[in-house]
This record gives sequence, structure tokens and C-alpha cells, in this order.
Amino acid sequence: MSRILTYSKVFTSIGELDSGEIILNQSLQLDNTKKTYIKLISGAITSRIANVFNYGGINNGLLRVSNDNGVSWTVIQLNDGVYSSPTVIQNAINSAVEAWWTNLTDPGILIYANYTLGKAYIILDSAKLSAPGQLQIDLAYNGSRIWELLGFTVTTLFTVDGTYTATENAQFDWIGNRSHVYLDGFGTISIKNSNISNQIYSVPLAVSDVSNNYNFPSIEQPYIQLYTIPSIISYWRVYVLGSRSNRKAYALEGEFEVTIEIMQQ
Repeated sequence: MSRILTYSKVFTSIGELDSGEIILNQSLQLDNTKKTYIKLISGAITSRIANVFNYGGINNGLLRVSNDNGVSWTVIQLNDGVYSSPTVIQNAINSAVEAWWTNLTDPGILIYANYTLGKAYIILDSAKLSAPGQLQIDLAYNGSRIWELLGFTVTTLFTVDGTYTATENAQFDWIGNRSHVYLDGFGTISIKNSNISNQIYSVPLAVSDVSNNYNFPSIEQPYIQLYTIPSIISYWRVYVLGSRSNRKAYALEGEFEVTIEIMQQ
């Protein structure tokens, strides 16, 4: 017995890399006297995976700024997207409050990165305001996690002029440097760190290796024998978690596709 199963989805707006339960039109009745194998035939994950987003109960693109010492605030919500550096965030902030500055090319809020150290910096300089006032920036407004994205884990509210250095490395690789592909519905697939797992593949997120998709596998994969299996397979699910704290991966656009084979002999 052999059965090919495929899941495919096209993203036109932000969504989770998770198929949900895929109900089979005809359940697979397994013969427990035979060995059962699973094989990853092919797959692809869009390279447009968001690192700044307001989705799934997480918002790491929200902040607020003040030019009057916290009396009033301007709330800024960054668009969902793939942000390459703190400078892109800085540009979005200053675009939202461009009327504040005497010189638009020399704003009073600077966010930049030291790529050698992997840390972000914030500089507040109220002397660059077009009218007298005091700049403030709040990275934890309304539960936002932009402070975590930038690495400011100790202090998230800055109220006086000066240069502030993040205490941790910036997390622009929000989900980590790999995407782990998992399958539900087939029992135990693998052993990970001495624990049973349903991970079937791990995809390195190296931009230099892709154009529109992270494609896998690059070579033919072997059949994997399943040891703990259900007697009937009536559904399956494929989903992706990042290597950083098993964070969920959210695609902005593009394709997500996985094809597997179930075989008994």
C-alpha cells in the first residue's frame, strides 16, 4: 500500500504556516502486521516570512513617541513586513513624525545597528525638534514586543536625550535561522534531543540560497519507519515553527507546499 499526500497554499496576505487539520476523503486503514514508512518527497516555503508583524496575538511593530515630554503621544504601527535592519524602522518612525524636525534629513530619533556586536542603538536629540520640547520613545506600549525585536530587554521607555544601547542582540531573525517542518497525524516520526518528535525536516533560512522559496529536500530523502502509529489515519497536518523558542512562522505572500508518501510493506 502506498499513498501520496500533498498540501499546498498560496498566501496573498499574512498568515500562519500551518495547514490545520486536513481531513482525508478516504481514511487510511493500516495493517499493524506490516511496517509503515513515511517519506518527504518535496516541499517549499516562501522566503517572504515576516519578522515584524501584528498577527496571531503578537505585535512586535508597535511603539509610541512624544515630543512634549510625554504629555501627548504619537502611536506608530509598523506595517507587516520583512525588515532588514533597525534603520528601516527608524525611517518609518521619522516618516510618521516628519513635521517634528528642523531638518528632515537629520531627525532627532535615530535607531541603528552595530553589526559587529549585533546590537541596536537609540539616540534621542531634542535639539533637532522644530519647536522646543523633549523627545520620548516607548517600546512596550500596549503590550508591544518591539523592544524584544531590537534587544532592549531591561529598559523600554526612554525619556531623556542620550544614546541607549540594547542589552541583548537584536532579533531581526525573529523565528531564528531555521524553520522546522512538522507533521501531525502519523504518530512518532523522529527523535529530537532524545525526545520523540514529529519533525520531518529542517530548512535553513539562508537568503543567499533562495529566490522566492526555500525548497526542500535538495536530495532524495529516505523512507522513515514509523514505530508509534495510529491504526487509522483520517487526517494530517503540516506546520512550521522557527528554531528560536519554537516561534510560529507567518508568511506574507508566496507558496507553502509539502508532498509526502505513506507506504506499508
